[in-house]
Amino acid sequence: MNLAVDRFYTHVGRIPVASITRQHLVTLKDKLFATDLAASSVKRYMDQFYTLLRFAYENEAIPALIPRVSVTVKRTEKARISFDVPALNAIFSNPVYAQGERPIRGAGEAAYWIPLLGLYTGARVEELCQLAPDDVYEEAGHWCVRFVYNAERGQRVKNLGSIRRIPVHADLILLGFVKYVQAREGASRLFDLAVDRHGKASSSWVRWFGTYLRSVCGVQNPRMTFHSFRHTFKDACRAAGINREVSDALTGHTDGSASSGYGGDFYPLPPLVEAVGRIRIPGLTLPAPPQSLPVADPPPL
Repeated sequence: MNLAVDRFYTHVGRIPVASITRQHLVTLKDKLFATDLAASSVKRYMDQFYTLLRFAYENEAIPALIPRVSVTVKRTEKARISFDVPALNAIFSNPVYAQGERPIRGAGEAAYWIPLLGLYTGARVEELCQLAPDDVYEEAGHWCVRFVYNAERGQRVKNLGSIRRIPVHADLILLGFVKYVQAREGASRLFDLAVDRHGKASSSWVRWFGTYLRSVCGVQNPRMTFHSFRHTFKDACRAAGINREVSDALTGHTDGSASSGYGGDFYPLPPLVEAVGRIRIPGLTLPAPPQSLPVADPPPL
């Protein structure tokens, strides 16, 4: 319940309960959808908040019960899907990549690197946004990026199996990712992203990406979101013939038993290196190495 209230404060404002109108609830719903939440998640937050309003009404804290704002979750609604090649090429030929533009809300070089990291690691957006420079390191002659739990640094993972490391794909090295990381040495985070009240580093950035994806890249399929990079990576693993255990170790889908069986914190590196070396995205036109040119953002959708 507290999270539903926090969402309301974040997206609508700290409005006294007696002053809340149905339009405020409509705004909340629209803002939640704009953050790339699934319809089922939006419905859950809206239902929780409405339960609080009903409690306020039953305890005479508000004079009348506001009509509910419904959120439809279709039984046939399909999950988010992978990006197809036209969508990927639209993303990686947009002005961030083709002209070196850096929209303000895209947070500088985050606008360039986070989508590429999403594609070539399959990591969740929050995992990428909370990386520190020393999370990219060299092990046995291979560059890797690790995803760990570190409360002091504000780094969280979804579950035990999400603690992992992934070899850096050759395409990322070719584009200069390691050089970018080295230039960030000493910084607390790899990307200059503001953390929200819930401790999340991805909230503002992923909203920007969702708007940019539709308004600038022209990718209009509502089932394609940042999370589609994760699905695309899984598809690439399957296409490369990577076995399920290794694929799960790369994407953090294990329960921790696979890596713990080897007596270490991580799954063994050699099969991960071999697997990532086989990953290809046929038809993808790799963008040029990064340039920087600050520009204004398009208006939110």
